[in-house]
Amino acid sequence: MLNALRSSVWVARRNAAWALGALRDTRAVPPLIDALKDREGQVREQVVWALGALRDPRATSPLIEALKDQETSVRRQAAWALGALRDTRATGPLVETLKDREASVREQTVWALGALRDRTAVPGLAKALEDSDPKVRRQAAWALGAVRDPRAAEPLAAALKDREAGVREQAAWASGALRDRTSVPPLIALLGDSEPSVRRQAAWALGAVGDARALEPLLTALKDADPSVRRQVAWAIGVVNK
Repeated sequence: MLNALRSSVWVARRNAAWALGALRDTRAVPPLIDALKDREGQVREQVVWALGALRDPRATSPLIEALKDQETSVRRQAAWALGALRDTRATGPLVETLKDREASVREQTVWALGALRDRTAVPGLAKALEDSDPKVRRQAAWALGAVRDPRAAEPLAAALKDREAGVREQAAWASGALRDRTSVPPLIALLGDSEPSVRRQAAWALGAVGDARALEPLLTALKDADPSVRRQVAWAIGVVNK
């Protein structure tokens, strides 16, 4: 299998990289690191995946270098792999990658930072809530909720007013995950959102925070037209009213 990484046929090299990652044998790490220099982007992408799958810290530095690869798919896969490794040495380089020109790379990067759960990434993730791409903003909201740093409360409160419903929904979840009481007023406002999924998530978040100020607005929200929202509101009332 290792010999196949040096095959003259690029498809064989790509398949070998996949197989080595699937086997989960860390003896493959050094030859896979060498294969990051392969001239074919599809091979490098598969090599990066394999190194992430192996979860060996020896791959961290080479994968950080792969964040600068000329191929979008390789940079995106490198961000995923670094998140999979859970090595906080990658935090700074990943924050820098939030400036990547491709939205798909930035989206994968914010996921990786959320997976690392390193609080030093919070300022960069907060900035990503202002990204031009809604998928990046939504993923950034998730990541801030995953990191659970109280400094995220203010930027998440702003994201609760995002023009995209998916971002508002994820920001509501993250605000609930933080259990920060300063998020209660903007979450109460979301109980009147135009999208049922956002109203439902706001109700969950208010229950998660457990602040008595939410009780009256939640009682009013029991009249919501959507049954899934009413069910979530009823749960939140039970939690808040304890």
